[in-house]
Amino acid sequence: MASGRSTLAESLRELYQFSVVDYCMFGAMLILSAACGIYFGFFKRNKGGDSETPESSSSDDESAHRTVTVASGSKRTKTTFGSSTMDEYLLGSRKLKAFPVAMSLVAGYISGVTILGTPAEIYNFGTQYWLIVIPILLMGVAVCTVYLPVFCSLKLNSSYEYLELRFSSSVRSIASVMFVIDELLFLPMIIYVPALAFNQVTGFNLYVIGSIVCVVCIFYTLLGGIKAVVFTDAWQVVVMFISVVIVVIIGTIAIGGPDVIWDRSVEGGRIDFFK
Repeated sequence: MASGRSTLAESLRELYQFSVVDYCMFGAMLILSAACGIYFGFFKRNKGGDSETPESSSSDDESAHRTVTVASGSKRTKTTFGSSTMDEYLLGSRKLKAFPVAMSLVAGYISGVTILGTPAEIYNFGTQYWLIVIPILLMGVAVCTVYLPVFCSLKLNSSYEYLELRFSSSVRSIASVMFVIDELLFLPMIIYVPALAFNQVTGFNLYVIGSIVCVVCIFYTLLGGIKAVVFTDAWQVVVMFISVVIVVIIGTIAIGGPDVIWDRSVEGGRIDFFK
């Protein structure tokens, strides 16, 4: 019995191994990501604000030298990086379009862990997972109506800067340290899960795959700044969504159609929307 299972597993592994086309697509993804960093780092970067309009220049001056009132009633000048180049690198000169930024935010929220983990979650525990949509919608409304108006009116560079203005530098440091710890615990999982999936279809070493992806991400982020990150995330999300839709269509056809999927889900007790 065990030998039969191993034979089946080997057959499935051979069936779903990467072909030349798959390797070319994966390589093209990495090359295109790196190319975004080169493009925005060398060919699309503003040179010292020469292309800035008077309005944007005055806006940058205001944001670079803000006078704020602290709790004690005294005034101090809050100086940012003081460079239009750094403003472009970190904030895209505050001129990024809504669609690529929205896609980038989606990319930051939906990772490989989500794509691989959500089907497993629903398969094991049922469709009540969809209820996560409700708090996500409420979160979006709260961000748009409560937080973003404050950050935009103050022309802040980050939420940590607001914490310092509202409370103190100690609060800002504590929040920053907590965020770093959170990322140190979370990012390895974000890298490991897609690398594990890639390992299953190629046989490549997990650490080699993870290292290559990390180097490419660091490369285009270091060269292109936030613009490279946003536009790379945007087209990657589009590719990811198209791929998911294709997988769903192929899987639905292979299993026999939506009716078969629904009937089997009901029989398995997985259709539960309000548990």
